[in-house]
Amino acid sequence: MGTENNDIEHKMIDHWGEAHRAFLRGRLLHNVRIEHLWCDMHKDCLEMLIHRL
Repeated sequence: MGTENNDIEHKMIDHWGEAHRAFLRGRLLHNVRIEHLWCDMHKDCLEMLIHRL
């Protein structure tokens, strides 16, 4: 399991509190789904913006 996001997780918990669940943790397989969702969302938002220009 990667450790590159541990500092970010601790900062988010310090800021938002543990109950807020501001940080996703899980196996890489689960993170890939979230990253795919972000890619789709960014792509759709960019397409909408480009069509408005």
